[in-house]
Amino acid sequence: MTQKSRDRITEGKNYRQNMMDKLSIESGQVENCRPEEGKTMYVDKLEARIESLKSMLDDMTEKSRHIEGDLRIKFDRDKEELNSRIRNLKAGLSEIREAGGTAWKEMSTGTSKAMKELIEGIKSAAAKF
Repeated sequence: MTQKSRDRITEGKNYRQNMMDKLSIESGQVENCRPEEGKTMYVDKLEARIESLKSMLDDMTEKSRHIEGDLRIKFDRDKEELNSRIRNLKAGLSEIREAGGTAWKEMSTGTSKAMKELIEGIKSAAAKF
């Protein structure tokens, strides 16, 4: 194995660990988004989390230039799935923002679950580095 290959492997491991650390922090932030704080606060916090996660996914996409073969195909598939989840979450938050009465609180359960699934999906994609 050449020094360049070892350096790239080490860089990938360090990057992956850094992403996992960031995702752990994001996961904790999502746990702090509670409907009890009120609809506006809840939606605003989740929107901020979504933007942060999207930024991480964009960064991973940029870093993925060196991935080849089957891993490239898997990463691209994961990326498309994650972008779809992000679009669905944004649509769900729009529905919550527009919902009246207490209906939004019932909708928040599915949204919180979808956020956790998004984080797990990004973790899975980061593992490919």
